Amino acid sequence: MSQLEFFKPPTKIPSRSEVRLIAGTINFQIKLVEALSASDAEQIIKISQGLIKPFGLGTAFTKTTVWKYFNYPHTLPFVGLLRNEIIGFLVGVPLENFQDENWASIDPTLGEHETVYTYAFIFDEKHQKNGYAKMLKRVYINWLKKRGYLYVCIWARPRRYLPRLFTAYASDSKIPKLARYWQSLRVLSATLTLMADRFLS
Repeated sequence: MSQLEFFKPPTKIPSRSEVRLIAGTINFQIKLVEALSASDAEQIIKISQGLIKPFGLGTAFTKTTVWKYFNYPHTLPFVGLLRNEIIGFLVGVPLENFQDENWASIDPTLGEHETVYTYAFIFDEKHQKNGYAKMLKRVYINWLKKRGYLYVCIWARPRRYLPRLFTAYASDSKIPKLARYWQSLRVLSATLTLMADRFLS
């Protein structure tokens, strides 16, 4: 798929978001968004403002970019809902959709369809540190594992000092290459996890 195809916004916007329930409790649900409604897009844009402080002004979603990233199946957008209200979201993008980008072209896993880049992961401020984000991350990782993905990149707050590299397979020959690749980016806010059970704890 070309990068232009990935960034092409959906041609149809439903009156209500079309979602698939992935996991949940009585009050909190995690859903995969297959088509985003205009009203839910506004909520996503509002929540995304929380990305500005840790990551910069250009990371918040706009009325244009929200459709580009909530664009299933080219992207993998998940939302967390508390009592049917969206309080956070996570958007994964298969690495191959960035194949025209210089930073992705040298990733040793490009073309093998086993890596997902997590573009955005945020909850609104009043619902942070309540366990909801951890639950969404756990569900997201398990969902990817069941579909054959081996690697996921998650951007973290700079204070976490990275890369933080985990592996589920100690003999994986790609680990040294991946570690060198991510270190070469000289970005302290990148976390690469290799689907380790420790990452889920």
